[in-house]
Amino acid sequence: MAPDDAASRGTDRRVPDAETAERTAAGRTTDRRAAGTAVDRDGNGLSRADLAWAQRLTAQAEAWFRAHPEAVPSAEPSSSPSPSPTPSPTAEAPPEAAAPEPDEPAVTKTPGATKPAVVDEPVAPEPAAPAPEPPVEQPPAEAPPEPAPAPPDYRAEAEAFLDTLPGGATATIEWGDPNGHLGGVWIPGSETIILNAARLDGRLERTKDVLRHEIGHVHQNRAMAAAGVSLADFEARLDALFDGQGIERSADAIALLLGAGSVRYSSSFTDAQYDAARTLLQDRIP
Repeated sequence: MAPDDAASRGTDRRVPDAETAERTAAGRTTDRRAAGTAVDRDGNGLSRADLAWAQRLTAQAEAWFRAHPEAVPSAEPSSSPSPSPTPSPTAEAPPEAAAPEPDEPAVTKTPGATKPAVVDEPVAPEPAAPAPEPPVEQPPAEAPPEPAPAPPDYRAEAEAFLDTLPGGATATIEWGDPNGHLGGVWIPGSETIILNAARLDGRLERTKDVLRHEIGHVHQNRAMAAAGVSLADFEARLDALFDGQGIERSADAIALLLGAGSVRYSSSFTDAQYDAARTLLQDRIP
């Protein structure tokens, strides 16, 4: 039902006008006639009680309209809608306004505005792009390590050491395998010293001791050649001086005289034996 109809009916219930009061009084009179009640009536057919009641209603209606002039309709129609009457204390409370939908934007009513002013929610500014990180300074590249010194030439050092031995400047080294021995010299033979490359390469100190022994054989060859004796006679002479194995034991005695740290055949000699070794170093037969 339209709100205007409800307001009109509310006004009729609360503020009866004079015509309504007379109709109501007439109805009561009819009811009383039907009930057979004897009442005093005036010239219009109303009882004095009904007339008094109608007058009271009329006075109440006039008093209400004086107190609420805005409820009196104007003679000429107005383009603007009339304000709704203020309900009396006994009027029913107007229905509560429906809550706005959650998704609808908030609306603020502005007096005199033709459209509601829409209050938009503040938009958060977009976060600023992070500042670029400063470039990471790379540590200077380390200089490549200096190449390790080349390992000493073992054979060159061995040959240089031979030159320091008595009579070694004219001797030579042949790197090979003297029948499985560490070193060897052919007797009688040349002044070539054969060294076992597979067993001595890189072992400079051991090679030096071998050269000290083999240079003794070089001196033996020189002594034999100078004296013009045979190998058999020479070997017999040395065996008598060095208690057997005269060729090898006399070479060990020479190696010890030249500073060898190790020898193979004998490491203990008498003074006479050392004297015989010194004679051989002079390329003579003791």
